[in-house]
Amino acid sequence: MTTTIDGVVQTEAVDLSYHWDRRHRGRTGFASFELPFRVETLPEVPWGVFIPRAGSVFEVQLNGALLQSYGDLGQGNRADYAKAPSTCRCPGGC
Repeated sequence: MTTTIDGVVQTEAVDLSYHWDRRHRGRTGFASFELPFRVETLPEVPWGVFIPRAGSVFEVQLNGALLQSYGDLGQGNRADYAKAPSTCRCPGGC
């Protein structure tokens, strides 16, 4: 996971679930999580990414391709997507 707070970038290994407000005491910033996984064969049915809870605004990317944006990353602390889980469908070939 990589965080950027007040222009300072830090990278560290973390366990999920990750609670921004608990770790950073409500300070604003950005976090980027890389979750490596391996798929032996491409699924024959639609598949996606399930996010049980993510507050504020966020984007979901897979292999560098943007799957879904929830809010505007340039306008943090406005929208709150933590009230319900989110699901992003993965297009074939990701």
